Parts: sequence; C-alpha cells; structure tokens
Amino acid sequence: MGSASHLQSSGVGVAATGTRGKGVDASRRADAAYIELDEGDEAFWQAVRRLPPRQAQVVALYYLEDYSVREIAEVLDCSEGTVKTHLSRARDAVARQLQLEDEQ
Repeated sequence: MGSASHLQSSGVGVAATGTRGKGVDASRRADAAYIELDEGDEAFWQAVRRLPPRQAQVVALYYLEDYSVREIAEVLDCSEGTVKTHLSRARDAVARQLQLEDEQ
C-alpha cells in the first residue's frame, strides 16, 4: 500500500489530517516499495488526476490504498454517503474520459 506522500508525488493529493485516533490501521499508511503500472493503468490515473481534488482522493484511497468506504470517511472526516457519492461521480467521469480517449 502507498502513503499519502506517494499519492501526492503521483499527482493525487490525499489529506492525512484526521487519521490519528480514528481507528484507521497504521499498516494502511505504510509506504509501498514499488507499484507497477501498465499503459491502461496510466491512462486511468491520468484521468483521476483531472478529477476534482476530493474525488481524486477518494479514488486513490479506494483503489490504490484499498481502503473501505468506512475508512475513507474516517480519513477524510466525512460521511460514508459522501464517500459513495464522490466515488460514483469519479467513476462516471473517469469512464467518460477514457471513452473519449479511445475514440480519438
């Protein structure tokens, strides 16, 4: 699993505030040594970088960090419903972006 600093260096910022004492397992915040991306993954992450910041954070925590909706809500200090909304909107936006790139 990557860390917030890894996500920021990849262009997806994640606010780490609010994680202390909220029950998020410390091992979830451990740095990953290396994450290999193929060309399809790179297009996905480029699309994620174009999302509004909160949507990008939710996507990064869900897909890259493997956080649950509940854990993301704790980290970002919002409701689980808000996380689900951001995730749904982000998925729709990324799908549209990737379809447009495929058509070109």
